[in-house]
Amino acid sequence: MSIPLLTSQIRIRVGEYDFSSVQEELPYVERAVARKVVHPKYNFFTYEYDLALVQLDKPLEFALHISPICLPASDDLLIGENATVTGWGRLSEGGTLPSVLQEC
Repeated sequence: MSIPLLTSQIRIRVGEYDFSSVQEELPYVERAVARKVVHPKYNFFTYEYDLALVQLDKPLEFALHISPICLPASDDLLIGENATVTGWGRLSEGGTLPSVLQEC
C-alpha cells in the first residue's frame, strides 16, 4: 500500500520523451505544484477514479515539444470516437515501466 504524496513532494515534468537519456534534442521543464485536487470518488485501494488536477507553481511557456491538451466540452458525446493517450505508465498489469513516452 502506498501513501498519497503531499503537494510539496510532487514535481511535474513536461517536454520529456526518454527518461533514460540525458541528451535529448529538446530539454524538459519541471515545475512544483501549488495545489492539487483529487477526484472526490477516488478509491485508494482499487484506483477507481484515479484522476487529479494540479495547479503549477508558475506558468509554462509552450514550445515545439510542450503544448496544451485539448479537453472536450462537458456536453460532447464521444461514444465511439477515437482518442490518443500518452504517458509512461505500465503497459500491462504488474509490468515494467517504459523509459520512452508511449502513445496509443
